[in-house]
Amino acid sequence: MTAHSSSHDKFNTPTIRKLLTEAFSDEDFNIFCYDYFPDVHKKFSTGMDFQSKIQRLIVYCDSNNLFDKLLMLVKGENPDKYAVFSSSLIKAYRVKSSEVPSEDLDIESSPQTDSTKSNDIFEKPHTISNKIFSSSKSILGDSPFICGGAVPPDLFYGREATLRLIARRIGARSLQSISIVGERRIGKSSLLNYIVTRPEHFLPQSQQYVFIYLDLMKGYCHTRPNLFRAIRRELQKALGWEPWLAEQDGDLGAFDFALEDMLDQGKSLILCLDQMENLTKRPHEFDEILEDWRANGQMSQMAMITSSTHPLADLCASGGLISPFYNIFIQETLGLLTNSEWQALLSDQFEVTNDDLAFVDRVAGGHPFFTQMAADALWSAYQNGIFNYNELYEDLLNQIEPHMASMWRSLSQIEQSTLREAALGRTARTKPDQRTLNSLNERGLLRDNHPFSLAFAEGIRSGRWS
Repeated sequence: MTAHSSSHDKFNTPTIRKLLTEAFSDEDFNIFCYDYFPDVHKKFSTGMDFQSKIQRLIVYCDSNNLFDKLLMLVKGENPDKYAVFSSSLIKAYRVKSSEVPSEDLDIESSPQTDSTKSNDIFEKPHTISNKIFSSSKSILGDSPFICGGAVPPDLFYGREATLRLIARRIGARSLQSISIVGERRIGKSSLLNYIVTRPEHFLPQSQQYVFIYLDLMKGYCHTRPNLFRAIRRELQKALGWEPWLAEQDGDLGAFDFALEDMLDQGKSLILCLDQMENLTKRPHEFDEILEDWRANGQMSQMAMITSSTHPLADLCASGGLISPFYNIFIQETLGLLTNSEWQALLSDQFEVTNDDLAFVDRVAGGHPFFTQMAADALWSAYQNGIFNYNELYEDLLNQIEPHMASMWRSLSQIEQSTLREAALGRTARTKPDQRTLNSLNERGLLRDNHPFSLAFAEGIRSGRWS
């Protein structure tokens, strides 16, 4: 094993990046690199943002096997912040079969990543050596996987194409708004949370934007004054000054003047509105507001990134809105993670085998929520040291089936019929509506015209969700 691969495999770079971000100010980081990593400091250019500097240092340490030195120095500079992240700086690492005697480990060694071709991995026990290679964390610790709610930014994986689209639209000559549409639990809230907390990771000159996230399910977002109170408080935190007086909450004129004041200071507001359904279904409360925001969006005085389970045009029509709010948005549909994206989520947390990947693929098929559940189940199983994939699958099925059944019941009759034909392998003969087929593929319910996972297909074929 080369020095480079050893360093990269051992250390958790997303956590190191977060540690550096919170342990140093931009100025302190410049001094730190000047003192200890002069070769990196020489590559800093005028106007380079903080995150780009951090990335240069990480790449340098990765290439030169210097993470041990880096972490020792950071611990000396800021021991309190180091203590916060110390337990997750090194990946949990379990032993490969080639690294221990065969009697210690019984892991299937032949490559098998396509779980549709063989179920051999579900037929025999699976064991793990007790030897754990980690100085700060082992696979016997707490699971890093999130089985409900938005994932934290340091555990956000994938969506590279969507982030590039958002960067192009936000960073264009004139601000443009984006509507993120996707099924429940496909990762919309996680994406918006990442956009707000890590804009510097995907958006050049991110410092010129003020991102505000609003969870529109919250009760305080259901009335006009409280919605604007929430926006005012977030703006005050970001800007350091109050954009309008508290008694002006809900006053569209005060909001519009605040946007102009921000633009005068070189700042643009990006509102990230999660679960947009909660505004469009209250037209008497929000129709006038949405019309004002549409006008500001048209004039590039602000932009919005919304999330919803249905297209904005449909939401506006079903909610009875008068404003054509939806017509300034570019729509982006969120579907499944790519193979490389969901596999990186696992392999960056602990060393997985091809059998592990085949198991997760059978359960989740790239669906982010079910990937997290399957990975969490694997983590827990390895804590016991021995397990059977088939038994683990059956146990996990009891947890995921209610969620899959809910997905199924939310679909239209023609969508259910198309999925049923796909699960039974009859689409070539029955030739379902192509528009419906394309929509199901785009939304991640189908994967290459087949149900996104074997678990989903088995549930459809059983008929027990009808």
